[in-house]
Amino acid sequence: MAQLTELRRELREYLARQLEPEVTVTDEYPGSQQKYPQRKPCIALGIASISTAPGGYLGEQEGGLLRGQNWQLTLRLELSCPRQGGAVQLAHLFERVAALLLEGSGFDITGLTCGRTHYSRERDGFYTFCSANCMLSSTTLQPGRTIEAFEIRRKL
Repeated sequence: MAQLTELRRELREYLARQLEPEVTVTDEYPGSQQKYPQRKPCIALGIASISTAPGGYLGEQEGGLLRGQNWQLTLRLELSCPRQGGAVQLAHLFERVAALLLEGSGFDITGLTCGRTHYSRERDGFYTFCSANCMLSSTTLQPGRTIEAFEIRRKL
C-alpha cells in the first residue's frame, strides 16, 4: 500500500508544481489547512477505490517466483473555487486538471469524470467531485521452493 500512498503524493506534488500559487493543492480532508470562506481555487486529492487482479508468472529471481499484479485505482479530486469566480471557474479548473493529467503527466490515467457542481454557504463557493482512473502494475517476489529430489516413472 505504500506504493499507492507514494503515487498519490507524487500526483499531488505534480499538480501543485503546475497550478500553484493560483490554485491550492492539498491532501483529501485538509481539515484546519482549509480556510473558509474560500479565497482561491483548491484541489483536494484522495483515493476513492482500489481493486487488484493477480498478474501472470514473470519468471524466477533470487530463488523466488516473480509474479505481476495489476491495480485499478480511482482517485477522488474535490475541486472548489470562490463564489466570485462562479461555477465557470470550476469548469475551467477541471479542464486544466484534465489536460495536465491526460497529456504527458507520466501517470497512467485512463479516464476522468466530473460530477455536478454544488454551492456551499460555509465555503462561500462552488465545489464538485471528480474521479480519475489509473492503472498500475507491480511485481511481487514470492518464496520459491527448492527441488530436493525427483522421480521418473515409466508407464507401460
